[in-house]
Amino acid sequence: MLSQKVNLPDGRKSCELGFWNLTSKLKFASPCFLSLYRLPSWLTYWSEGWHASVDRYRHKIYQLLIAMHEESENVLPLNQVHLYNNYWSNPVFDIIDRLMRSTKPISADYLADHRLMDLARSYSEMEEKRIEANLDHFKWVIDDSSTLRLITGPGRIERVSYIQIMTLE
Repeated sequence: MLSQKVNLPDGRKSCELGFWNLTSKLKFASPCFLSLYRLPSWLTYWSEGWHASVDRYRHKIYQLLIAMHEESENVLPLNQVHLYNNYWSNPVFDIIDRLMRSTKPISADYLADHRLMDLARSYSEMEEKRIEANLDHFKWVIDDSSTLRLITGPGRIERVSYIQIMTLE
């Protein structure tokens, strides 16, 4: 049973063939989430709820970047050169922009599924609280990949990357 392969939609591929086995799914899953929800709920979340969460955070991150950009117009003209040359030109903004652009918007059909949206919201809020607690523990300093791994926890980084970007606002 654990080695049975299932086909998945684009965007959630673990290998070049586009297949994940159940063992890979369980590694992707948050142990905390699995302890609170039954496996069928997790698989439902993982297959479409995760996309809903990512889409929600994508919108939040874009709104934050827009607000930051609008606020930068209030910076004194003398300081605007520094702001644009040293802050907005930082490569991290290009990386975030590419990540956001690579995310396909979720279809309206899924947005209408209130149970799926509640499940996605519940998981996202739980992960957000966990990440914030870990960031508090490290005093919000991510100095290397080992610290990042301790903050994000086990599993694949894309499981929490959007949540972490938004949390670090």
